[in-house]
Amino acid sequence: MNKEKSGELKRLNVRVRPEMYEWLKSNAESRGLTLNAMVIFAIETYYQQQTLIPQIPGMLDALKESQDDASGR
Repeated sequence: MNKEKSGELKRLNVRVRPEMYEWLKSNAESRGLTLNAMVIFAIETYYQQQTLIPQIPGMLDALKESQDDASGR
């Protein structure tokens, strides 16, 4: 079994509806990105959101605790 090298990129081929293609193309052009870079940007943004959202309740608890400690409660 081959082990993947760290940082190695994998090819991903996808098919999208024409409306999605036009939306991606338009957004890529407005940002000065290639269509490929726009798709990567969209996937990475989604990944970051899915990774961060479950952590928000704990972050809010820590913030409240910090504020309570700072106010001497």
